[in-house]
Amino acid sequence: MLRKRTYYVFIYLLTFFTLQAQQLTIPNSIPKNKAIESIIIQSKDFEGDTLSLKKYLSPLSKSESYKPLYHALFANGITESLDQINDQSNYHYLKSIELASKCDDLTIKIYTLQNYIKYLYTYRDFTTLTPLFLDLINQTRNIESSKMVF
Repeated sequence: MLRKRTYYVFIYLLTFFTLQAQQLTIPNSIPKNKAIESIIIQSKDFEGDTLSLKKYLSPLSKSESYKPLYHALFANGITESLDQINDQSNYHYLKSIELASKCDDLTIKIYTLQNYIKYLYTYRDFTTLTPLFLDLINQTRNIESSKMVF
Protein backbone atom coordinates (compact mmCIF):
# COMPACT_ATOMS: atom_id res chain seq x y z
CA MET A 1 0.00 0.00 0.00
CA LEU A 2 2.78 2.41 0.91
CA ARG A 3 4.63 1.47 -2.23
CA LYS A 4 1.56 2.23 -4.34
CA ARG A 5 1.14 5.68 -2.72
CA THR A 6 4.80 6.46 -3.27
CA TYR A 7 4.42 5.53 -6.90
CA TYR A 8 1.40 7.86 -7.35
CA VAL A 9 3.15 10.73 -5.56
CA PHE A 10 6.17 10.27 -7.79
CA ILE A 11 4.03 10.29 -10.95
CA TYR A 12 2.15 13.38 -9.73
CA LEU A 13 5.35 15.29 -9.00
CA LEU A 14 6.92 14.25 -12.29
CA THR A 15 3.84 15.42 -14.20
CA PHE A 16 3.69 18.69 -12.23
CA PHE A 17 7.30 19.60 -12.91
CA THR A 18 7.14 18.52 -16.54
CA LEU A 19 4.08 20.67 -17.21
CA GLN A 20 5.59 23.65 -15.43
CA ALA A 21 8.78 23.40 -17.47
CA GLN A 22 6.85 23.61 -20.72
CA GLN A 23 6.18 27.32 -20.69
CA LEU A 24 8.17 30.12 -22.15
CA THR A 25 9.99 32.38 -19.70
CA ILE A 26 10.15 36.13 -20.23
CA PRO A 27 13.41 37.64 -18.99
CA ASN A 28 12.89 40.84 -17.00
CA SER A 29 16.27 42.28 -16.07
CA ILE A 30 17.79 42.67 -19.54
CA PRO A 31 17.23 45.24 -22.33
CA LYS A 32 14.09 44.75 -24.43
CA ASN A 33 15.89 43.68 -27.61
CA LYS A 34 17.87 41.04 -25.68
CA ALA A 35 14.64 39.83 -24.05
CA ILE A 36 13.07 39.47 -27.49
CA GLU A 37 16.10 37.54 -28.73
CA SER A 38 15.87 35.28 -25.68
CA ILE A 39 12.19 34.60 -26.34
CA ILE A 40 12.84 33.79 -30.00
CA ILE A 41 15.68 31.44 -29.06
CA GLN A 42 13.36 29.60 -26.65
CA SER A 43 10.83 28.82 -29.38
CA LYS A 44 10.48 25.11 -30.07
CA ASP A 45 9.18 22.89 -32.84
CA PHE A 46 5.92 21.32 -31.68
CA GLU A 47 5.58 19.18 -34.83
CA GLY A 48 2.05 20.30 -35.63
CA ASP A 49 0.72 20.36 -32.07
CA THR A 50 -0.65 23.89 -32.08
CA LEU A 51 -2.47 23.46 -28.76
CA SER A 52 0.79 22.74 -26.98
CA LEU A 53 2.40 25.65 -28.81
CA LYS A 54 -0.41 27.96 -27.69
CA LYS A 55 0.03 26.82 -24.10
CA TYR A 56 3.81 27.23 -24.33
CA LEU A 57 3.46 30.79 -25.66
CA SER A 58 0.69 31.78 -23.21
CA PRO A 59 2.94 33.99 -21.02
CA LEU A 60 3.46 36.22 -24.07
CA SER A 61 -0.27 36.61 -24.65
CA LYS A 62 -0.75 37.97 -21.13
CA SER A 63 1.61 40.90 -21.67
CA GLU A 64 0.52 43.75 -23.95
CA SER A 65 4.11 44.54 -24.92
CA TYR A 66 4.78 40.93 -25.98
CA LYS A 67 1.45 40.15 -27.69
CA PRO A 68 2.90 40.90 -31.14
CA LEU A 69 5.58 38.27 -30.47
CA TYR A 70 2.91 35.80 -29.35
CA HIS A 71 1.08 36.15 -32.67
CA ALA A 72 4.32 36.06 -34.69
CA LEU A 73 5.63 32.90 -33.02
CA PHE A 74 2.20 31.24 -33.11
CA ALA A 75 2.00 32.01 -36.85
CA ASN A 76 5.45 30.42 -37.27
CA GLY A 77 4.17 27.27 -35.53
CA ILE A 78 1.07 27.07 -37.71
CA THR A 79 3.20 27.57 -40.81
CA GLU A 80 5.57 24.77 -39.78
CA SER A 81 2.58 22.55 -39.15
CA LEU A 82 0.82 23.17 -42.48
CA ASP A 83 3.93 23.92 -44.59
CA GLN A 84 2.16 26.27 -46.97
CA ILE A 85 0.60 29.72 -47.15
CA ASN A 86 -2.67 29.57 -45.22
CA ASP A 87 -5.31 31.88 -43.80
CA GLN A 88 -4.56 31.10 -40.15
CA SER A 89 -0.89 31.98 -40.48
CA ASN A 90 -1.69 35.08 -42.50
CA TYR A 91 -4.11 36.22 -39.80
CA HIS A 92 -1.55 35.83 -37.00
CA TYR A 93 1.30 37.40 -38.98
CA LEU A 94 -0.85 40.41 -39.86
CA LYS A 95 -2.18 40.62 -36.29
CA SER A 96 1.39 40.68 -34.98
CA ILE A 97 2.26 43.52 -37.36
CA GLU A 98 -0.91 45.42 -36.42
CA LEU A 99 -0.23 45.10 -32.67
CA ALA A 100 3.43 46.01 -33.17
CA SER A 101 2.51 49.16 -35.06
CA LYS A 102 0.32 50.26 -32.13
CA CYS A 103 3.17 50.00 -29.64
CA ASP A 104 6.08 52.42 -29.56
CA ASP A 105 8.80 49.78 -29.77
CA LEU A 106 10.50 49.90 -33.16
CA THR A 107 12.37 46.69 -32.36
CA ILE A 108 9.14 44.67 -32.25
CA LYS A 109 7.79 46.44 -35.33
CA ILE A 110 10.85 45.49 -37.34
CA TYR A 111 10.92 41.90 -36.05
CA THR A 112 7.25 41.21 -36.84
CA LEU A 113 7.56 42.70 -40.32
CA GLN A 114 10.77 40.75 -41.00
CA ASN A 115 9.11 37.57 -39.72
CA TYR A 116 6.17 37.98 -42.12
CA ILE A 117 8.52 38.78 -45.01
CA LYS A 118 10.47 35.58 -44.28
CA TYR A 119 7.19 33.62 -44.45
CA LEU A 120 6.24 35.24 -47.76
CA TYR A 121 9.71 34.64 -49.19
CA THR A 122 9.69 30.99 -48.14
CA TYR A 123 6.42 30.38 -49.97
CA ARG A 124 7.31 32.68 -52.89
CA ASP A 125 4.64 35.37 -52.60
CA PHE A 126 6.85 38.09 -54.07
CA THR A 127 3.98 40.39 -55.02
CA THR A 128 3.00 40.88 -51.37
CA LEU A 129 6.58 40.72 -50.14
CA THR A 130 8.13 43.53 -52.22
CA PRO A 131 6.38 46.60 -50.75
CA LEU A 132 6.75 45.21 -47.24
CA PHE A 133 10.45 44.64 -47.79
CA LEU A 134 10.92 48.23 -48.96
CA ASP A 135 9.05 49.44 -45.86
CA LEU A 136 11.30 47.26 -43.69
CA ILE A 137 14.40 48.82 -45.24
CA ASN A 138 13.07 52.29 -44.44
CA GLN A 139 12.27 51.34 -40.86
CA THR A 140 15.70 49.85 -40.22
CA ARG A 141 17.26 53.22 -41.08
CA ASN A 142 15.51 54.70 -38.03
CA ILE A 143 16.91 52.35 -35.41
CA GLU A 144 20.33 51.93 -33.89
CA SER A 145 22.00 48.61 -34.59
CA SER A 146 22.42 48.01 -30.85
CA LYS A 147 18.62 47.98 -30.44
CA MET A 148 17.93 45.53 -33.27
CA VAL A 149 17.09 41.88 -32.81
CA PHE A 150 19.59 39.51 -34.42
